[in-house]
Amino acid sequence: MIFPIQGLRAIAAIYVLFYHNMQLHGIFDNTAEFCVALFFTISGFLMAEKKVADARLFTTEKIAKLYPVNILCLLIAVYIFRKELYDRWPAYICNFFLVQSWIPDPDFYFFSGDPVSWFLSDIMLAYLLFPWLSKLFKSHFTTAGIIFITLCAITIFAAEFIYPKDKIDGLVYIAPYSRILDFMAGMIAGTIASRIKKFNDNIIQLLAFSVLVFAFCMVSYIPKSISLTFWWYAPCALLIVSLAQGDGRKGIFGRLLSWRPLVRLGDISFGIFMYHFPVIWIMDVSSNKFGFSINPFAQLILALIFTIIIAGLSKKYFERPVNALIHRFVYSRN
Repeated sequence: MIFPIQGLRAIAAIYVLFYHNMQLHGIFDNTAEFCVALFFTISGFLMAEKKVADARLFTTEKIAKLYPVNILCLLIAVYIFRKELYDRWPAYICNFFLVQSWIPDPDFYFFSGDPVSWFLSDIMLAYLLFPWLSKLFKSHFTTAGIIFITLCAITIFAAEFIYPKDKIDGLVYIAPYSRILDFMAGMIAGTIASRIKKFNDNIIQLLAFSVLVFAFCMVSYIPKSISLTFWWYAPCALLIVSLAQGDGRKGIFGRLLSWRPLVRLGDISFGIFMYHFPVIWIMDVSSNKFGFSINPFAQLILALIFTIIIAGLSKKYFERPVNALIHRFVYSRN
């Protein structure tokens, strides 16, 4: 476990909850774009050196990790929005099969159950391709880099000159074939980091955070075709590499992000990410049903507390037992 990466995951997941609960927009959209890119890049980075002996078992393990929580959140959405089931059922079916992000329409990728589950639809493509990507990166790293750069150029060109402007969010920000590039950027960073023996932790961390601040300062001045594509790859990759030396507990930012409570929250960051919308829904439904209002700040704090508790309980009493059950079933058939 790389402790500051876990801490970084915790902060990103909590911020996503904050972003959605407060319904932030405008300049805050850039922070959401960064957090999404960070999640994908971290996944690619951590898997860069992983070897896949059996592609089918590897994919099954990933499905076992992601799918049960998604189904639970989908069932909650079906119950809460049951009066709208007739209008939403095609999107729910897409969510069930985790293909909702392939359809560039918010009625499918955002209103298909838990809105953030489009991320799972995307990351599943990365997992399905990973056995091939792993071999490519290990055997032909230069070729992998050329493919990555070519795909980036194609995506930017399509976003700028081909895609309809009113569909660019769905076709670039959401679409799996675009977000696979974030994952590949993480794999490139992970491969390079594995070849770097040692560096000055404080200097590289300060450089990484300086680059990140620069990216935030400049993002408002660049075309959306770029801000939704490669703009965050380098800042995310450099930030992750700067925190990943050894166990990561070196350098000023490495030590801060290795704070034990943050690391523990990082361990349940997937649950925080997935459950925060159902928690917000339940709070809204409860306030409407019982006729009381909650101060926005108080609602944010309560949503955070409830989401953390539910994510922790889910990890211990739902996710781990279900994952173990699926593993036993799969391995018993081999």
